[in-house]
Amino acid sequence: MQDVRKTKTELLTELETLRQRVSDLENARHYTESDNRFRLLVQSMPDAVRISCDGVIVYVNDAAVKLFGAQYSEEIIGRHSQDFVPENERDRLAARRRMLVANGNVPMEEQQRLRLDGSIVDVEILGIGITWHGKPAALNVIRDISSRVEGRQALVEAKESAEFANRTKSEFLANMSHEIRTPLNAIMGFSEVMEKELFGPVGTPRYREYAADIHASGQHLLSLINDILDFSKIEAGQMKFKRGRVNVARVVDASLALLKRRAETGEIKLAVRIGKDLPALRGDERRIRQVLFNLVSNASKFTPDGGKVSISASVNAQTGLRIRVNDTGIGMKQEDLETALTPFGQVMTANELDVTGTGLGLPLAKSLVEHHGGSLNLKSKLGEGTKVTLEFPPMRLVA
Repeated sequence: MQDVRKTKTELLTELETLRQRVSDLENARHYTESDNRFRLLVQSMPDAVRISCDGVIVYVNDAAVKLFGAQYSEEIIGRHSQDFVPENERDRLAARRRMLVANGNVPMEEQQRLRLDGSIVDVEILGIGITWHGKPAALNVIRDISSRVEGRQALVEAKESAEFANRTKSEFLANMSHEIRTPLNAIMGFSEVMEKELFGPVGTPRYREYAADIHASGQHLLSLINDILDFSKIEAGQMKFKRGRVNVARVVDASLALLKRRAETGEIKLAVRIGKDLPALRGDERRIRQVLFNLVSNASKFTPDGGKVSISASVNAQTGLRIRVNDTGIGMKQEDLETALTPFGQVMTANELDVTGTGLGLPLAKSLVEHHGGSLNLKSKLGEGTKVTLEFPPMRLVA
């Protein structure tokens, strides 16, 4: 009986062993099918896929073989993943491994990797924690972004080159200020002497007309060049601003010369409203006068006969000093306002008056106001006119 019982025990053991083997075979068959499906899926991916256990590479797809400059997967499998990381990136690799263990994944990040030939490739890499043949592993999806990085670098270099060229241009014009203005002043001065016959008669009346034309053209040219040079100085950071007390009412009145002449002849209506006891503005009086002259000059040029120009100046304890120049001239479309405030930008309209300029008046005025801590706001409507508002904060006012 003992021998029979022993035989039954042995039989049960053998049956249990057989069951385990069948189970193992079934699991192996199931694993093989899953593994095959995984490999088919990963091989079809355009991005490189690499799996590593304890840092040792155990699987790569065809895209990874190509990315790392190999011909066969055997050239990569079995090597440590650190072999494909540049020296300066290895600390980041260690940090990513710690993050993978702690979180189960690491976010996509731009890095660099080494190819077998030692060349460097820019990549985007994503890490996910998985189980590989029963062991913890890291699955990395790696994308080659070399063309993107090269394009981005090209844009940076182009931007730096453009900025350098712009600075060079601005510095050149700023440094040429004296050389350009001096001969123009001479032309204007001598032509004025001839026009007014200060040292005796010229002889032929036509010469006086020519001298007057030379003087007027010189004034116009000098005005254009002054705008260009002033704007270039601002761009180059070479414009110097004096600190003083600006009498706002006096500066506004001085800027009205052009409008007063047109108002006296009945060409336009002029309305001036200056608040009583306006405080002084802390700043450069010459530059503030230049701003107002530009605005008044525009209002005069773009307002046809029969129109109206209004100028006002007021102060408020909360908002500070506000100066407005409004006209009923040809105006602009809403979409053209940005162009009008862009250097050298000129807005063309079907009913535009016959005027010329550099397109720097408003941008220059805006820059000068901003250098005084203020702001310039432009509103306009085609056929109805333009409103320009200058605002200076209370801190710029002197009681």
